[in-house]
Amino acid sequence: MRASLLLFLLALSSATVDGLLQPPSCLSAARARGLAPGSHCTALSSSGDDDDDIEIEVDTSQFQRGSKAKQFSLKSRSPGTNRKSLGSGKASGSTTVHVCTNCGAESVKWMGKCGTCNSWGTLVEEEVRRDVESAAGKPSQFTFNPDNSDGAWLERSAGSRPKSLSTLTSTKTERINLENSELNTVFGGGLTVGSLTLLAGNPGVGKSTLLMQLCDDVAGRGKVLYVTGEENENQIHDRVRRLELDNVHNIEVWAENDGDLVAGCVVDPRPDIGMGPDASKTRYELVVIDSMQTMVCSDGVSKSTGSYATGSVTMVRSVANLMMRLSKGTGTPIILVGHVTKSNSVAGPRTVEHMVDTILILESGENDVRVVRVNKNRFGNADEVGVFQMTNGGDNGRKGGMLVPVTDASRMFMNSRNDEMDIDGCATVVAVEGSRCITVEVQALVVFSAGNGGGKRVVDGVSNQRVQMILAVLDKRYGIRFSKRDVYVNVVGGLKLSGYGSQAAGGGSDLAVAIALVSSLTGIPVRADTAFVGEVGLAGEMRSVRGLERRVAEAKRMGFNRVIVPSKFANTKKGGYVDNKFSGIQVIGCGSLLDAVNGGLVEDVGQNMRWKKKKAGGGRESGMENGTGFPQRMKDLALEEEQEEDDLGIIEDDEFDDERDDEEEWG
Repeated sequence: MRASLLLFLLALSSATVDGLLQPPSCLSAARARGLAPGSHCTALSSSGDDDDDIEIEVDTSQFQRGSKAKQFSLKSRSPGTNRKSLGSGKASGSTTVHVCTNCGAESVKWMGKCGTCNSWGTLVEEEVRRDVESAAGKPSQFTFNPDNSDGAWLERSAGSRPKSLSTLTSTKTERINLENSELNTVFGGGLTVGSLTLLAGNPGVGKSTLLMQLCDDVAGRGKVLYVTGEENENQIHDRVRRLELDNVHNIEVWAENDGDLVAGCVVDPRPDIGMGPDASKTRYELVVIDSMQTMVCSDGVSKSTGSYATGSVTMVRSVANLMMRLSKGTGTPIILVGHVTKSNSVAGPRTVEHMVDTILILESGENDVRVVRVNKNRFGNADEVGVFQMTNGGDNGRKGGMLVPVTDASRMFMNSRNDEMDIDGCATVVAVEGSRCITVEVQALVVFSAGNGGGKRVVDGVSNQRVQMILAVLDKRYGIRFSKRDVYVNVVGGLKLSGYGSQAAGGGSDLAVAIALVSSLTGIPVRADTAFVGEVGLAGEMRSVRGLERRVAEAKRMGFNRVIVPSKFANTKKGGYVDNKFSGIQVIGCGSLLDAVNGGLVEDVGQNMRWKKKKAGGGRESGMENGTGFPQRMKDLALEEEQEEDDLGIIEDDEFDDERDDEEEWG
């Protein structure tokens, strides 16, 4: 009986396993032959006795996975062109996903935080094509190089094949030399033919004015197309009349936001002539798109519903991709105007910044100063800057509202500085911006905090992270404390030094920031005849920065008598010597931050300003831990803060007593 029950259970389990693992086609074939699904499992008995052991043989060959079966795991992912099941499909070959505008990662459902780059609020809904045919299709309806037997730019052609790097011949990059010296420097020696540039800036900063001046500069050698999607022709004409441009006869203005029409016009400017031998006479030397967020193209239109949204992530990326192929295929330089967000970053997907060759950011400063900063440049220096100043109508006979290049930026930023008086909280730094040295003044203000917290930090023009680091070094290494004080740091003139907003760069201004902070805290003035150059390390040491020789030469040109630099550059342990190369200026080398601070102020601040508590009593006394060399000014400062804390404590005690009296009165 037990053997029969065991045989029945084994047969049942075999049939269950076979139904789970065997392909459905095999199961149907077995049923067609009148066999049970588990008939391939055979039970052999050595005798008819029910009590004997049963030996089961199972044929497992039919359970093996086929060679053509796909292997999947939790981490496997199919190619993007075949993932039709990802998202909610709206039509054949299309699906809806959520794409991160920062890194481009895709997600099936919306999430508040991107799982790839950890950015918040960057996932947007987007319809994409997943079929292989559409992904491998022709990227545009225009044929940019029809006579090229090897295939046009990014065009699928039978004659286009990979080439060996040794067989390629390099040609000199053709550039358009500009009369505007600042723009010529920003572009790396001229506007590169076939380049794609992105110009971004805050509203009203002067992007259209700068580009119209650039168009007039390039129009001296050929035709220029200015496409506007934000203004009409009359508004453009008013700007041109205000600027009094010289080559307006070669500038064509087109109020159009259809990117496909613009691309067709650039490819074939004169349909009556065509792409024949006279086509070079009609091609544009420069195309300006103002702005990228207002343009639309067929690639950004939904293939299922036919709808589109101007300025959406899909549309902006499609327009940028179309303009990239257009510039590379025709050799026409194209400049795209981009909007910025509230955080001063370029609006749109991050992929646009990877597509373009050059990224220019137009910033505004004090006294109508405009700074063009390069964030990316494939054809030149990636950290170059250009300085302009916007003029008023009739100012010194110049054209009204123009952005005039500033050749000597140091004198413009130092124009309002008092050179004859030593002032506390003001230090001069010689910064390197791109290929030039600019002398600017860093100001700091340190006051008692009105609240009970640790004090607020307001920083403009330099990296906020580096200011926090300098405050920590002064506190930890030398006992110069800024707790319970509000700290304000500003660069005069509105210039943002290199590394603004990051900690990785911009260390050349560390010494000037530290001296300005200590000077404002102690009330000891900074020597007006001294400039400062150097980076501060976490151990309080002075570190060398790039371009020290050029910085010293710039300080000498600006009339400074002394410049404090890291000791490794000065090549002396004592410091304070006159180099033969820089005769007429005293180069002082300092190894530590405290030595540099003492050398830059009119008085020494001492060796240590830590406060120690009394052994008895609740008060505190100020003084140095070693008890020597503590200036009287620092004693007064410590006593002033102690009195401030005592007054605050008295006020808090009075408020507590009033609350207790009220409770007793009502209780």
